[in-house]
Amino acid sequence: MVCSLRKITDNSVDDILQHNKNSAQLQSPDVDSMGLQRLPTSSLPHILTNQTRSPRSAGQGRWGELTTAKSLKDTAALLSGLLMAVVQQELLGCDLVVLHDDVDLYSLVVQDLLLMTNSRQVVVVRNETDLAEVIWVSTGCGGYVILLEYPEPLLSFANTHHNTWDYKGRYVMVSQRVEQVEALVATRNGKKTEHILGVVKGGQEGEWRVYMNMLYWGEGVRPVTTWRHHRFTFHSDLFPDKLADFRGAVLKASTFEFPPSIMYHHDDNGTLLYRYGEDVAIIQNLARALNFTVKFNEPADGYKWGININGSGTGMTGELLRDEVDMGVANLFLMGVRYEILTLSAPFSHEGLCFMASVEPPVPRWQAPYFPFHPSTWLAILVGIILFGPILCLVGFLSGQCGDEVSSLAKLGFSWYYAFGLLIREPQVSVPRMDSTRVFVLFLWLYSMIITIAYSTNLTAFLLVQKAAASMETIKELYESGRELTVIGEGFLPIITESTDPNLKGLAHAYKLHKGHDLDEVFDEVHEGKSVLLENTGFLHFHIVTHFTHRGVSTVRIMKECLNQYNIVIALQRNSPLKRKIDVIISWLEESGLIKYETHKALEFAATTKEYGSTGEDTKANQEEGVVALSTDHMQGLFIIAMHQNMSTQMLVYEGSSREIYTPPLLPSTSQYRNLRNVGLSLRIGLSSPISLDTDSLSELLKTVVQRELNGCDLVILHDDADLYSVEIQELLLTLPNSRQVVVVRNETDLAKVVWVSPGCGGYLILMEDMEPLLYYANTYHDMWGYRGRYVMVSQRVEQVEALVATRNGKKTEHILGVVKGGQEGEWRVYMNMLYWGEGVRPVTTWRHHRFTSQSQLFPDKLSDFRGAVLKVATFEFPPSIMYYEADNGTLLYHYGEEITIVQNLAQTLNFSARFAEPADGDTWGYLINDSWTGMMGELVRNEADMGLGNVFMMGYRYEVITFSAPFSHESVCFMARVEPPVPRWQAPSFPFHPWTWLAFLVGIIVSGPILFVVAFFSGQFGAESTSLTKIGFSCYYVFGLHFREPQVVEPRMNSTRIFVLFLWLYTMILTITYSTNLTAFLLVQKPAASMETTRELYESGREMALICQGLTLSIAKSRDPYIKGLMNVYKTYKHHKLDEVFDRVLKGKSVFLENEEFLNFHIATQFTHRGVSRVRLMKECLTQYNIIIALQRNSALKRKIDIIISWVHESGLVGHENRKALEFAATTKKYGSADKEKSTNQEEGVVALSIDHMQGLFILVVLGCPRSAGQGRWGELTTAKSLKDTAALLSGLLMAVVQQELLGCDLVVLHDDVDLYSLVVQDLLLVTNSRQVVVVRNETDLAEVIWVSTGCGGYVILLEYPEPLLSFANTHHNTWDYKGR
Repeated sequence: MVCSLRKITDNSVDDILQHNKNSAQLQSPDVDSMGLQRLPTSSLPHILTNQTRSPRSAGQGRWGELTTAKSLKDTAALLSGLLMAVVQQELLGCDLVVLHDDVDLYSLVVQDLLLMTNSRQVVVVRNETDLAEVIWVSTGCGGYVILLEYPEPLLSFANTHHNTWDYKGRYVMVSQRVEQVEALVATRNGKKTEHILGVVKGGQEGEWRVYMNMLYWGEGVRPVTTWRHHRFTFHSDLFPDKLADFRGAVLKASTFEFPPSIMYHHDDNGTLLYRYGEDVAIIQNLARALNFTVKFNEPADGYKWGININGSGTGMTGELLRDEVDMGVANLFLMGVRYEILTLSAPFSHEGLCFMASVEPPVPRWQAPYFPFHPSTWLAILVGIILFGPILCLVGFLSGQCGDEVSSLAKLGFSWYYAFGLLIREPQVSVPRMDSTRVFVLFLWLYSMIITIAYSTNLTAFLLVQKAAASMETIKELYESGRELTVIGEGFLPIITESTDPNLKGLAHAYKLHKGHDLDEVFDEVHEGKSVLLENTGFLHFHIVTHFTHRGVSTVRIMKECLNQYNIVIALQRNSPLKRKIDVIISWLEESGLIKYETHKALEFAATTKEYGSTGEDTKANQEEGVVALSTDHMQGLFIIAMHQNMSTQMLVYEGSSREIYTPPLLPSTSQYRNLRNVGLSLRIGLSSPISLDTDSLSELLKTVVQRELNGCDLVILHDDADLYSVEIQELLLTLPNSRQVVVVRNETDLAKVVWVSPGCGGYLILMEDMEPLLYYANTYHDMWGYRGRYVMVSQRVEQVEALVATRNGKKTEHILGVVKGGQEGEWRVYMNMLYWGEGVRPVTTWRHHRFTSQSQLFPDKLSDFRGAVLKVATFEFPPSIMYYEADNGTLLYHYGEEITIVQNLAQTLNFSARFAEPADGDTWGYLINDSWTGMMGELVRNEADMGLGNVFMMGYRYEVITFSAPFSHESVCFMARVEPPVPRWQAPSFPFHPWTWLAFLVGIIVSGPILFVVAFFSGQFGAESTSLTKIGFSCYYVFGLHFREPQVVEPRMNSTRIFVLFLWLYTMILTITYSTNLTAFLLVQKPAASMETTRELYESGREMALICQGLTLSIAKSRDPYIKGLMNVYKTYKHHKLDEVFDRVLKGKSVFLENEEFLNFHIATQFTHRGVSRVRLMKECLTQYNIIIALQRNSALKRKIDIIISWVHESGLVGHENRKALEFAATTKKYGSADKEKSTNQEEGVVALSIDHMQGLFILVVLGCPRSAGQGRWGELTTAKSLKDTAALLSGLLMAVVQQELLGCDLVVLHDDVDLYSLVVQDLLLVTNSRQVVVVRNETDLAEVIWVSTGCGGYVILLEYPEPLLSFANTHHNTWDYKGR
């Protein structure tokens, strides 16, 4: 119950004791003085089962020894003083809750605590239900003082009431035995509470020992301090931040393979080597920031995410509910059902939930000739074909009655033949004579011209782009299809069953849960069209690319309609203390862009592995790009039409049966160590008699330094066996609370035992008379030293301190403090190393009369301000990262470029001056030659330069000898090769078709002539057929003429021969349309020769591989790709100043040049590009990406600050901005500016007029053939056709320039009407790679067929002579319009 607050005075203590004695006589042995019935022993934690539970004597309980009011008051006063000190020191400003029972001692203590200003609630605890009245929620910090003689109700409450507990509160529990504190810490709530303090009665009078829970630091509790004589024996942090540093604790993470979030890398035997992926990178960054080690485990029951079943879940969820693991990761969605039972971190990504379905097979290509028109259009054309013959026959007949009309037009068979010929634009020999017939034929010409233009324009697109079959895209269509819905995650069923969409809800009947052990079975069912898979988009896209994509074509797809988007989180135990820190670090990672970067790296690596690598990209590299020659696969429909000519045979049989027969296809040398040891010996103090060092003042000084500057640090004490420093001082130092290790140093090998690595801060007290072992060690062992540690060295002479500062390790250590004996009694002078502030050491303060004479900072941050120090930067010219600006006489004025900008930002922020200098030996990055490094690497290894720049890659062999900064960029390593000369233009007429297509046409030409001869010959047996067609030579000539669309004067007379010729017209019309459309592209775009694009082709070519960085050969030599590794046999390293020689060899096709992509692109743009055309190029296949860093001396003190500033500069986008400025400036300089810009101003832009060079093939054909008679050309139409083509070519050039500059990557829709000019332009636009839809607009209803919605950006090219339908549509259809389109 909550007690009423009333003040009890000291005079009333005797009355309290007497009242409790009387009460005890009236109670049964099983009931205590509070009226609280004792719990049975079996209900207590195991740790308390052996405690004695006898009834309390005289109301005093276990404090029975306090039999007098005086002793009770003294004990209460001591305990009150302790608790009030804790409250004032640690809980000031917190809401204070006091839990107590009716023990006399605690009643007195409670009265004192009520005097505190922050008391909020006092609760008397008799049983577990009283604890439900506690206010466990606090707006700020909450403090809980627990004064319970019998804590069983509290322990039971802490094990059962998980949501009614303040996990962030600070608990102070007073107890007789430490086991009671451990019992509270061992409860389910106690294990997740960061701050629990135990105050336990000590062995001496007035002594209380203070214990602290360890949380993730270890098991149980450990002693922190002791309260004795009204004060703590030493001042420790009673409530330290246990989540800032986990001190190497091992945390368990439940996970499983779920690419690309979590991927497994195995060795050749199938053994798991490590995990990687986006989620794994998040956990590894958390482990690095909080200093813990993660142990990944898969759920033991074989389930994946798992579900909650009556409080005992399966899979990952079950392990978290049972507190068997600390966290769970595997693309975990933030869903309500999980939020109710687990604690979820802040989201670090988000994904949509989509359906994977099979791709329906495309419509067969043989149907392509039928695609350009809608079925209704075909029906209208068919009706026209049927009607035009009889109408023409009727008009011809009636005209013949009124005048001299051609008699053939009055015959129904010939009129149909004549009308069909006009529809497919075949010139006819017979010419109407009467005006009435001519008017009808004129309109028939106009009609057929529009039909054929519209057909030919759309036909080219359908031949090149295979038409997709109608596919299932919505949930409604999925529901109606009756396909099975497969899911891997157990938590998706509630999303479906609780949906308000009846179609989605209906999918619950087709729902199938798959454990995910054999995903191949799931994918097989999806691929076969039996089911669809519901999963997140990242997972589906990854598997589509790696499993179902070949040559850029996928056999499965993601449906357009998806479910909701979900945030992705890390799952934690309910009320886990981890959440607070994890959320902060996730926000840092997200803001820094590190999550996306790690994901990108993981995906790049996965693509190189045998587990996840796809062959789709390799085969794609070999695909032909640009304009494509039409193969026999594209032309199936044409050949089928050709085969329909057999109808003529059927007609021939009919004719034969109905008539009578008629006769007429680094290390220092041994001598240097010896000299160093001699220097140390000369500094050694040679004393013949013991000297008093004033141990009291020295020990007090050291204790003050430790408490003031090294509080909370792990402390290491180094001393030797000399009598100079007495054992008394050592024993005093061992009493310090943070002492970690004491090492007796006799020689260098003893120093190898020192723990030089500390997860937090490390302090080193050096009490050595003989300094030689330490000086030798600091010059030799560079990787076994605490460079961030704080060193306090006690010495008799300042020269010894300077000797330590002058060692190789000492020069890179930020904090070294020298304590040197002064001239007066009890005086010690304190010196500090200068690091980058100057040479040697300087005095800081003096210890005299038990205090420092001045309050100077002993360990200042020497890296926040370098005080104008000059740092040497080794670098060299390497554009565009590092460029030189020179005067007209060649004098270097200054450096600029991306990396120079980064160093200038560092210098400005840290207040130092950078002195740039090229390596003295003339080398660039440098190599290891006879155990000695050259170039930049050599200067860093010898500590001659402070940092190095020059597009330095983060590579393993460098990591062994220098220190890397954080990466500020990344680059791929690529091959520069010569651009092969294009295929000669005279071959252009052969390019539009694939060789197999040409072969098929040749066969067709060869075969068609004899077939026509046979048909005509037999037709002549049944009627009056043209005698010329019955001659084999003339029939072949006739067919050849039809293939070139040349008008023939001889007309077949019999219907069987006419049907054959009609299909031959249709066949040749489609053939010439496709040829002419594709020929235009090949004439304008010169076809490149077959080029070397892959490392395999490079290896097989036998060309030399030129390098200027020998370090790349190590990566090549270690490659698992046999072709890349084979390039080691043909590589040659050149000096950096011989780049011109390398480029010359590349231009001659003798070598390829391997270097980073940005460097190569810069030189291609500035040296090898003329009028927009480059003579060299980058091969498509590149090697690995490398991070670019600043190189530092091994264990350099600069790294810590540089990394922070690089992250600031990177996040601000300043690097990219400055890089762009540098490149813009470089383009204006004489040294790097390209002359291409000036020369290009004279170039003709847009569409190019066809020159003699374009038309070489045509003239060769003319030379090879016979010239035609001058009387056969349509010279009257040539002028008009030429001006139309010229105008169309100019307009096409403009539009293609706009598309390439502004609409590249957008879905392109072309709207046009049947104007000839626009029809020619549309044919050119179809060559653009992002064409999506071409719509002929005759009226407003045609615009309804346009796809106005685009997943990315949408582009719309409008070619309408009469825009009225568009204007009307734009005024009326407000919801059917792409407002974001271009």
